[in-house]
Amino acid sequence: MGTIYRGGSRGALAGLRRPHLHPVPSVADRLNAERHELAGAACTAADPEVFFDGTQDATDVAKRICGGCPVRARCLWLALEHGEAFGIFGGLTADERRRLRRKGVSAA
Repeated sequence: MGTIYRGGSRGALAGLRRPHLHPVPSVADRLNAERHELAGAACTAADPEVFFDGTQDATDVAKRICGGCPVRARCLWLALEHGEAFGIFGGLTADERRRLRRKGVSAA
């Protein structure tokens, strides 16, 4: 249910009944849900910089960490769904994920 602007004293809320009963999920809510889905990920004990460093040594370490991760597939799916442009997710670099998308692989 969206807002309808009709002018007047109620402005943008005109036509929207009881807006407090229709909360919009916040970005924080979405991130918390994703964190729950990725509970037990191997990367939680690692330095996050390793996954975003970009050097070959850091990439090798990050991929090794991802290699034994129990939620690797879900992590990759989320990265594809959200179009993550940087970092290692699901054991793949941003370039590797772009190649997957070009081949027609999607999160859906």
